[in-house]
Amino acid sequence: GTWRSLSLTLGKFARQQGLDRLVVLLRNISEFNRSELGDLTDLQREFPRDSRIRIVSTSSEPCEKLGLSAKEIPLGRFTDEECRELIGRVFIMPPAQPSLQQALIEKSERLPSYLNALLKQLFQERELVLDFSHPLGVNVRDSQRFDQLPRTLIAAERRLAESLPPGVIPPAVLACLACWDGGLSPEILTALLEQLNQPPTPAQVQAWLDACRTQHHWLQLSGKELTLRSFPVRAALREVATPELCETVHQAICLLHENGKLRCDDWFTHLVASPPSFIQERGSQLTAQLRERLAKGRFSEVRLVLEALHQAVLHLAERGEGAQATA
Repeated sequence: GTWRSLSLTLGKFARQQGLDRLVVLLRNISEFNRSELGDLTDLQREFPRDSRIRIVSTSSEPCEKLGLSAKEIPLGRFTDEECRELIGRVFIMPPAQPSLQQALIEKSERLPSYLNALLKQLFQERELVLDFSHPLGVNVRDSQRFDQLPRTLIAAERRLAESLPPGVIPPAVLACLACWDGGLSPEILTALLEQLNQPPTPAQVQAWLDACRTQHHWLQLSGKELTLRSFPVRAALREVATPELCETVHQAICLLHENGKLRCDDWFTHLVASPPSFIQERGSQLTAQLRERLAKGRFSEVRLVLEALHQAVLHLAERGEGAQATA
Protein backbone atom coordinates (compact mmCIF):
# COMPACT_ATOMS: atom_id res chain seq x y z
CA GLY A 1 0.00 0.00 0.00
CA THR A 2 0.96 3.61 0.58
CA TRP A 3 3.70 2.98 3.15
CA ARG A 4 5.26 0.15 1.11
CA SER A 5 5.43 2.51 -1.88
CA LEU A 6 6.97 5.26 0.23
CA SER A 7 9.56 2.83 1.62
CA LEU A 8 10.53 1.65 -1.88
CA THR A 9 10.73 5.22 -3.21
CA LEU A 10 12.95 6.48 -0.40
CA GLY A 11 15.14 3.37 -0.55
CA LYS A 12 15.64 3.86 -4.28
CA PHE A 13 16.44 7.55 -3.77
CA ALA A 14 19.05 6.70 -1.11
CA ARG A 15 20.73 4.15 -3.37
CA GLN A 16 20.76 6.45 -6.41
CA GLN A 17 22.27 9.29 -4.40
CA GLY A 18 24.79 7.02 -2.71
CA LEU A 19 23.54 7.94 0.76
CA ASP A 20 24.62 5.87 3.74
CA ARG A 21 21.74 7.16 5.83
CA LEU A 22 18.38 8.71 4.96
CA VAL A 23 16.53 10.26 7.90
CA VAL A 24 12.75 10.82 7.83
CA LEU A 25 12.30 13.65 10.32
CA LEU A 26 8.83 14.30 11.79
CA ARG A 27 9.16 17.80 13.21
CA ASN A 28 7.36 19.73 15.96
CA ILE A 29 5.29 16.74 17.15
CA SER A 30 4.27 16.39 20.79
CA GLU A 31 1.61 13.67 20.51
CA PHE A 32 0.08 11.24 18.02
CA ASN A 33 -3.61 10.47 17.70
CA ARG A 34 -4.69 6.87 17.19
CA SER A 35 -4.90 6.93 13.41
CA GLU A 36 -1.50 8.66 13.12
CA LEU A 37 0.01 6.08 15.46
CA GLY A 38 -1.35 3.31 13.27
CA ASP A 39 0.16 4.96 10.18
CA LEU A 40 3.50 5.39 11.96
CA THR A 41 3.51 1.71 12.92
CA ASP A 42 2.81 0.71 9.32
CA LEU A 43 5.58 3.01 8.11
CA GLN A 44 7.99 1.63 10.69
CA ARG A 45 7.18 -1.92 9.57
CA GLU A 46 8.08 -1.13 5.96
CA PHE A 47 11.26 0.87 6.49
CA PRO A 48 13.49 -1.88 7.95
CA ARG A 49 13.50 -3.42 4.45
CA ASP A 50 16.20 -0.83 3.70
CA SER A 51 18.74 -0.27 6.48
CA ARG A 52 19.57 3.19 5.11
CA ILE A 53 16.29 4.65 6.34
CA ARG A 54 15.60 5.88 9.87
CA ILE A 55 12.53 7.63 11.34
CA VAL A 56 13.19 10.39 13.87
CA SER A 57 10.33 12.05 15.73
CA THR A 58 9.67 14.05 18.86
CA SER A 59 7.04 13.06 21.40
CA SER A 60 6.00 14.05 24.90
CA GLU A 61 5.29 10.38 25.77
CA PRO A 62 7.69 7.42 25.98
CA CYS A 63 7.83 4.87 23.18
CA GLU A 64 6.58 2.07 25.43
CA LYS A 65 3.37 3.94 26.19
CA LEU A 66 2.83 4.59 22.48
CA GLY A 67 3.37 0.93 21.65
CA LEU A 68 6.33 1.70 19.38
CA SER A 69 9.60 -0.20 19.15
CA ALA A 70 12.23 2.52 19.07
CA LYS A 71 15.38 3.85 20.65
CA GLU A 72 14.64 6.78 22.93
CA ILE A 73 16.83 9.85 23.22
CA PRO A 74 15.55 11.64 26.34
CA LEU A 75 16.00 15.41 26.47
CA GLY A 76 16.97 16.63 29.93
CA ARG A 77 17.13 20.11 31.37
CA PHE A 78 19.23 22.82 29.78
CA THR A 79 22.25 24.19 31.56
CA ASP A 80 22.11 27.88 32.50
CA GLU A 81 24.44 28.63 29.63
CA GLU A 82 22.24 26.78 27.12
CA CYS A 83 19.23 28.73 28.41
CA ARG A 84 21.07 32.02 27.94
CA GLU A 85 22.08 30.96 24.43
CA LEU A 86 18.46 30.32 23.45
CA ILE A 87 17.30 33.57 25.06
CA GLY A 88 20.06 35.40 23.19
CA ARG A 89 18.71 34.11 19.86
CA VAL A 90 15.38 35.77 20.64
CA PHE A 91 16.62 39.01 22.19
CA ILE A 92 19.28 40.08 19.69
CA MET A 93 19.05 43.86 19.70
CA PRO A 94 18.45 45.08 22.31
CA PRO A 95 19.68 42.07 24.33
CA ALA A 96 17.96 40.72 27.44
CA GLN A 97 19.35 42.02 30.70
CA PRO A 98 20.89 39.40 33.04
CA SER A 99 17.93 39.86 35.41
CA LEU A 100 15.46 38.95 32.63
CA GLN A 101 17.60 35.97 31.63
CA GLN A 102 17.68 34.73 35.20
CA ALA A 103 13.93 35.21 35.63
CA LEU A 104 13.29 33.10 32.51
CA ILE A 105 15.73 30.41 33.65
CA GLU A 106 14.05 30.13 37.04
CA LYS A 107 10.48 30.22 35.72
CA SER A 108 11.21 27.62 33.02
CA GLU A 109 13.07 25.36 35.47
CA ARG A 110 15.55 24.98 32.58
CA LEU A 111 13.12 22.67 30.76
CA PRO A 112 13.42 23.24 26.97
CA SER A 113 9.67 23.07 26.28
CA TYR A 114 8.87 25.47 29.14
CA LEU A 115 11.48 27.98 28.03
CA ASN A 116 10.28 27.78 24.42
CA ALA A 117 6.68 28.42 25.49
CA LEU A 118 7.69 31.33 27.74
CA LEU A 119 9.67 33.01 24.96
CA LYS A 120 6.70 32.70 22.59
CA GLN A 121 4.39 34.21 25.20
CA LEU A 122 6.82 37.06 25.86
CA PHE A 123 6.89 37.85 22.16
CA GLN A 124 3.10 37.99 21.99
CA GLU A 125 2.76 40.12 25.14
CA ARG A 126 6.02 42.06 24.87
CA GLU A 127 4.45 45.53 25.02
CA LEU A 128 2.64 44.70 28.28
CA VAL A 129 5.32 42.68 30.04
CA LEU A 130 8.70 44.03 28.89
CA ASP A 131 10.55 47.35 29.06
CA PHE A 132 12.66 48.12 25.99
CA SER A 133 13.71 51.64 27.08
CA HIS A 134 16.61 50.72 29.39
CA PRO A 135 20.08 51.39 27.86
CA LEU A 136 21.46 48.06 29.17
CA GLY A 137 18.80 45.97 27.45
CA VAL A 138 15.32 44.51 27.85
CA ASN A 139 13.92 44.00 31.33
CA VAL A 140 10.61 43.07 32.96
CA ARG A 141 8.13 45.95 33.13
CA ASP A 142 5.26 44.18 34.89
CA SER A 143 6.38 41.47 37.31
CA GLN A 144 2.83 40.30 38.01
CA ARG A 145 2.09 39.73 34.32
CA PHE A 146 5.43 37.97 33.93
CA ASP A 147 4.63 35.62 36.82
CA GLN A 148 1.27 34.78 35.20
CA LEU A 149 2.79 33.75 31.86
CA PRO A 150 1.92 30.10 31.04
CA ARG A 151 4.88 27.72 30.96
CA THR A 152 3.43 25.33 28.38
CA LEU A 153 1.95 25.88 24.92
CA ILE A 154 -1.23 24.05 25.97
CA ALA A 155 -1.66 26.36 28.96
CA ALA A 156 -1.05 29.40 26.74
CA GLU A 157 -3.70 28.32 24.23
CA ARG A 158 -6.11 27.44 27.05
CA ARG A 159 -5.71 30.90 28.59
CA LEU A 160 -6.50 32.47 25.23
CA ALA A 161 -9.63 30.35 24.79
CA GLU A 162 -10.79 31.02 28.35
CA SER A 163 -10.37 34.75 27.86
CA LEU A 164 -13.01 34.89 25.11
CA PRO A 165 -16.15 36.83 26.12
CA PRO A 166 -19.18 34.53 26.65
CA GLY A 167 -21.02 33.78 23.43
CA VAL A 168 -18.31 34.96 21.03
CA ILE A 169 -17.47 31.37 20.05
CA PRO A 170 -19.80 28.74 21.58
CA PRO A 171 -18.26 25.81 23.49
CA ALA A 172 -19.78 23.42 20.94
CA VAL A 173 -17.71 25.07 18.18
CA LEU A 174 -14.54 24.72 20.24
CA ALA A 175 -15.39 21.05 20.83
CA CYS A 176 -15.91 20.48 17.09
CA LEU A 177 -12.51 22.01 16.35
CA ALA A 178 -10.89 19.82 19.00
CA CYS A 179 -12.52 16.57 17.81
CA TRP A 180 -12.52 16.80 14.01
CA ASP A 181 -9.17 15.59 12.62
CA GLY A 182 -9.36 16.39 8.92
CA GLY A 183 -10.00 19.47 6.86
CA LEU A 184 -12.79 21.59 8.30
CA SER A 185 -15.30 23.36 6.06
CA PRO A 186 -18.41 25.43 6.81
CA GLU A 187 -20.50 22.47 5.65
CA ILE A 188 -18.84 20.04 8.06
CA LEU A 189 -19.11 22.43 11.02
CA THR A 190 -22.77 23.08 10.19
CA ALA A 191 -23.53 19.33 10.04
CA LEU A 192 -21.85 18.73 13.39
CA LEU A 193 -23.69 21.57 15.14
CA GLU A 194 -27.02 20.46 13.67
CA GLN A 195 -26.39 16.93 14.98
CA LEU A 196 -25.76 18.52 18.39
CA ASN A 197 -29.15 20.29 18.14
CA GLN A 198 -27.46 23.68 17.86
CA PRO A 199 -28.23 24.64 14.23
CA PRO A 200 -26.32 27.79 13.16
CA THR A 201 -26.84 30.24 10.34
CA PRO A 202 -24.32 30.31 7.45
CA ALA A 203 -23.20 33.78 8.57
CA GLN A 204 -22.49 32.53 12.10
CA VAL A 205 -20.45 29.58 10.86
CA GLN A 206 -18.34 31.76 8.58
CA ALA A 207 -17.77 34.33 11.33
CA TRP A 208 -16.63 31.63 13.79
CA LEU A 209 -14.24 30.06 11.29
CA ASP A 210 -12.81 33.44 10.30
CA ALA A 211 -12.24 34.36 13.95
CA CYS A 212 -10.58 31.02 14.71
CA ARG A 213 -8.21 31.47 11.77
CA THR A 214 -7.37 35.18 11.62
CA GLN A 215 -7.83 36.36 15.22
CA HIS A 216 -6.96 33.39 17.43
CA HIS A 217 -4.80 31.43 14.94
CA TRP A 218 -6.24 28.07 15.96
CA LEU A 219 -6.96 27.19 12.34
CA GLN A 220 -4.65 27.43 9.36
CA LEU A 221 -5.29 27.24 5.65
CA SER A 222 -3.87 24.05 4.16
CA GLY A 223 -4.54 24.17 0.44
CA LYS A 224 -8.26 24.85 0.21
CA GLU A 225 -9.05 23.36 3.63
CA LEU A 226 -8.88 24.64 7.18
CA THR A 227 -6.97 22.46 9.62
CA LEU A 228 -6.15 22.77 13.30
CA ARG A 229 -2.75 24.38 13.77
CA SER A 230 -1.18 22.09 16.38
CA PHE A 231 -1.68 19.51 19.09
CA PRO A 232 -1.44 22.12 21.91
CA VAL A 233 -4.37 23.96 20.31
CA ARG A 234 -6.40 20.74 20.13
CA ALA A 235 -5.64 19.82 23.75
CA ALA A 236 -6.42 23.32 25.02
CA LEU A 237 -9.73 23.61 23.17
CA ARG A 238 -10.73 20.18 24.44
CA GLU A 239 -10.11 21.26 28.03
CA VAL A 240 -12.02 24.51 27.62
CA ALA A 241 -14.96 22.86 25.83
CA THR A 242 -14.90 20.07 28.50
CA PRO A 243 -14.12 16.40 27.77
CA GLU A 244 -17.81 15.51 28.24
CA LEU A 245 -18.90 17.81 25.41
CA CYS A 246 -16.10 16.45 23.23
CA GLU A 247 -17.38 12.90 23.80
CA THR A 248 -20.76 14.07 22.52
CA VAL A 249 -19.12 15.55 19.41
CA HIS A 250 -17.31 12.26 18.73
CA GLN A 251 -20.69 10.53 18.99
CA ALA A 252 -22.18 13.06 16.57
CA ILE A 253 -19.42 12.33 14.04
CA CYS A 254 -20.15 8.59 14.28
CA LEU A 255 -23.88 9.09 13.81
CA LEU A 256 -23.40 11.37 10.81
CA HIS A 257 -21.07 8.77 9.28
CA GLU A 258 -23.55 5.95 9.94
CA ASN A 259 -26.39 7.95 8.36
CA GLY A 260 -24.32 8.78 5.28
CA LYS A 261 -24.42 12.52 5.97
CA LEU A 262 -20.68 12.91 6.60
CA ARG A 263 -17.86 10.75 5.31
CA CYS A 264 -15.29 9.96 7.97
CA ASP A 265 -12.60 7.38 7.19
CA ASP A 266 -11.48 7.44 10.82
CA TRP A 267 -14.96 6.88 12.30
CA PHE A 268 -13.73 4.05 14.52
CA THR A 269 -11.44 6.45 16.41
CA HIS A 270 -14.43 8.69 17.08
CA LEU A 271 -16.51 5.72 18.23
CA VAL A 272 -13.91 4.77 20.84
CA ALA A 273 -13.84 8.41 22.07
CA SER A 274 -17.65 8.61 22.38
CA PRO A 275 -19.63 8.42 25.65
CA PRO A 276 -19.36 4.97 27.32
CA SER A 277 -23.07 4.25 26.89
CA PHE A 278 -22.79 4.88 23.13
CA ILE A 279 -19.77 2.58 22.90
CA GLN A 280 -21.66 -0.14 24.79
CA GLU A 281 -24.44 -0.09 22.19
CA ARG A 282 -21.98 -0.88 19.38
CA GLY A 283 -20.14 -3.92 20.72
CA SER A 284 -20.32 -5.85 17.45
CA GLN A 285 -18.75 -2.99 15.49
CA LEU A 286 -15.97 -2.71 18.03
CA THR A 287 -15.22 -6.43 17.85
CA ALA A 288 -15.13 -6.42 14.05
CA GLN A 289 -12.82 -3.42 13.88
CA LEU A 290 -10.44 -4.79 16.49
CA ARG A 291 -10.21 -8.11 14.62
CA GLU A 292 -9.46 -6.26 11.40
CA ARG A 293 -6.65 -4.28 13.02
CA LEU A 294 -5.17 -7.39 14.60
CA ALA A 295 -5.19 -9.12 11.22
CA LYS A 296 -3.28 -6.17 9.73
CA GLY A 297 -0.74 -6.21 12.55
CA ARG A 298 -1.70 -2.78 13.88
CA PHE A 299 -1.02 -3.85 17.46
CA SER A 300 -0.10 -0.43 18.87
CA GLU A 301 -3.45 0.97 17.73
CA VAL A 302 -5.26 -2.02 19.25
CA ARG A 303 -3.52 -1.41 22.58
CA LEU A 304 -4.60 2.23 22.59
CA VAL A 305 -8.18 1.26 21.74
CA LEU A 306 -8.28 -1.35 24.51
CA GLU A 307 -6.96 1.21 26.97
CA ALA A 308 -9.73 3.63 25.97
CA LEU A 309 -12.33 0.86 26.27
CA HIS A 310 -11.01 -0.04 29.71
CA GLN A 311 -11.58 3.56 30.83
CA ALA A 312 -15.09 3.46 29.35
CA VAL A 313 -15.89 0.26 31.28
CA LEU A 314 -14.65 1.83 34.51
CA HIS A 315 -16.81 4.87 33.82
CA LEU A 316 -19.89 2.72 33.28
CA ALA A 317 -19.16 0.79 36.47
CA GLU A 318 -18.86 4.02 38.43
CA ARG A 319 -22.19 5.19 37.04
CA GLY A 320 -23.80 1.91 38.00
CA GLU A 321 -22.49 2.10 41.54
CA GLY A 322 -23.68 5.70 41.80
CA ALA A 323 -27.16 4.73 40.59
CA GLN A 324 -27.36 1.88 43.14
CA ALA A 325 -26.25 4.20 45.92
CA THR A 326 -28.93 6.72 44.94
CA ALA A 327 -31.59 4.05 44.82
